[in-house]
Amino acid sequence: MAGPSRRQALRLMAGGALAALFGWGVGVDEAGAIEVRRTDRSCRDKPAISNTVCPRFRKCRGREFCTCARTVGGDKKCVDLRYAYCPNVDECDGDRDCPAGAVCVKVGACCGNTRRNACFRQCP
Repeated sequence: MAGPSRRQALRLMAGGALAALFGWGVGVDEAGAIEVRRTDRSCRDKPAISNTVCPRFRKCRGREFCTCARTVGGDKKCVDLRYAYCPNVDECDGDRDCPAGAVCVKVGACCGNTRRNACFRQCP
């Protein structure tokens, strides 16, 4: 498993310096978010569900009900579509708004909207 990119590492260090300066704590959630922001290796060269594209279903990670989706952060993740639905309103603005094991993905194009975000569970 690769570590954070140089840009992510610099952001973390800058955030840590600001936190020290202003007394804010940098917790595990922020450090763990780096992992969530990376593009899933199984989705690198595959089209992904987003607010602008609803591609034909393609399996990722060799799982029957898993496909690639674009997160609100811009990366692609392999998500489980067994419980997929189209929300009436955005249900998340980031992964922190989702339950554990889920990511905030853009689903507008597949739901007939120009913009819609939903929490989808990541595939194992």
